[in-house]
Amino acid sequence: MKKMKLITAVCLSTMLLTQTAVFAESTDTKDTAAESTAAEKKTLGTKEEGAYEVEVKNATGREIAKVAIRKSSETEYDKSLMEEGDVFAVDEVRVLYFKPAESEEAKAEEAKAEETKEDEKVITPSYDIQITFKDDNTSLAIHQFPFEDVEGTANLVAADGVAFLMYKSKANKSAEVSTQEQEKAAYEIEAKAKAEAEETAAGESAPAAEAVQEAPAEEYYEEPVYEEYNEEPVYEEYYEEPVYEDYSGDGGDGGGEDGCLEDGLTF
Repeated sequence: MKKMKLITAVCLSTMLLTQTAVFAESTDTKDTAAESTAAEKKTLGTKEEGAYEVEVKNATGREIAKVAIRKSSETEYDKSLMEEGDVFAVDEVRVLYFKPAESEEAKAEEAKAEETKEDEKVITPSYDIQITFKDDNTSLAIHQFPFEDVEGTANLVAADGVAFLMYKSKANKSAEVSTQEQEKAAYEIEAKAKAEAEETAAGESAPAAEAVQEAPAEEYYEEPVYEEYNEEPVYEEYYEEPVYEDYSGDGGDGGGEDGCLEDGLTF
């Protein structure tokens, strides 16, 4: 009986050790797989000290060819964070790295913030992200990307002509957040501002065009060019010797005096 109990105890110990080993191996395998998956994720931007780091998923349903960032107060985006020919595939997850440029302006703002009183609120610059789709090269913007508020993975979504984010918020204790309504409002504001700018430009150019039409044609007068031509006149020398008829009456035959008498009578 004691022998049976001993054998049973040994068997149970062996089974327990085997299960523990299997569990440990399974846990190690999962950790290794997780590390491998994280290592295989492509990146957007460059990992460096001081850079924001956040996972983003392409949940737009379309392939993305370009991703660019700008400060919200600027008009132009920086160069794409993706290399030429790279494609951000549908449902792919990447790690986004972004380090704001340390311009002189930024340094001045930072120095000013340090001098600000503790009870004054310091406004942190916000940044917009532009995504460009591969199929038709059109672009959509996500305004004021919440780099510091994203917990886990931020989903890049596109619907109804706008791009927006869906993510868990650190500030709201992991609550699900969608920025769709905010983006719609931002798009409307941008469209209105663009329309007003175009209308203003058209109004400024109209008077100028009318002035050009109403202005009299410029009088064009070209001074004639006179060729200097002064030819000395040529006078033909023409002299004819005059012929004088002889009326001298030298008394020859039938000549001379005809016996003129007084009172001019002839007998």
